[in-house]
Amino acid sequence: MRKYRASLRSRKSKTNTYAGHLVDEELTANITHISPRGLVEITFSREIFTVPNLTMITNGTIIVDEDEGIVERVLRIEVLPGVASDIQYLDFEWEAVNQTSLKLFIQMTFDDPVYISAFTDPDILKITVIDVLMFSALDGHQIEPDHRVM
Repeated sequence: MRKYRASLRSRKSKTNTYAGHLVDEELTANITHISPRGLVEITFSREIFTVPNLTMITNGTIIVDEDEGIVERVLRIEVLPGVASDIQYLDFEWEAVNQTSLKLFIQMTFDDPVYISAFTDPDILKITVIDVLMFSALDGHQIEPDHRVM
């Protein structure tokens, strides 16, 4: 697997509350490394609580619209194709494989890894935090709703 372009995009906001918890732009996440084998390292700006079982991240879901019955996974992970990439070759599965208080490791497995960022314009890995309660800092702060790591 070739390299992705990785950068952080986050809305600027003041400290406020979400679901009764402090939400602060100081708690952010960055993609700090992507290995050639698809292991993604995400680093948090503050220590967070770790989950007792990583399947809570991999298979966990949250109701995002009770009236409409819309349920999403805890993390939304997408590969945005570069200009020359063909989206049909970018299918993948992912699994949370390790977590510490400052890092989350996600293993991505692509159907056709040879096509990932195969051209000069790289594909972009986009990770959106859907369930902010899953990623809470030890000091009570949480990541912003819809926080995106690219």
